Amino acid sequence: ACSMYSDNAVVNAMVNVNSNGNPLVISGKPFSFESAALNYAKQQQALWKTYYVGLMQIPSFWLPNYNVTLHELLRPCKNVVVAT
Repeated sequence: ACSMYSDNAVVNAMVNVNSNGNPLVISGKPFSFESAALNYAKQQQALWKTYYVGLMQIPSFWLPNYNVTLHELLRPCKNVVVAT
């Protein structure tokens, strides 16, 4: 229901491929706790690396363009809305 598309089949397929449905995936690495995902992303940021966030694996360089925070992109609906 978060997608901007009337048919969510493509979005669901992307979520399954990109994150296997886990909203706490950072650059393909799954986490069980939000704090661990945030810490890992911040480590990548400190190394000046691009990292990918959440269900749709949104690239970190999109954050300023869409005026969203890392924490917000870990929320499933926000992640899907930004990606679609």
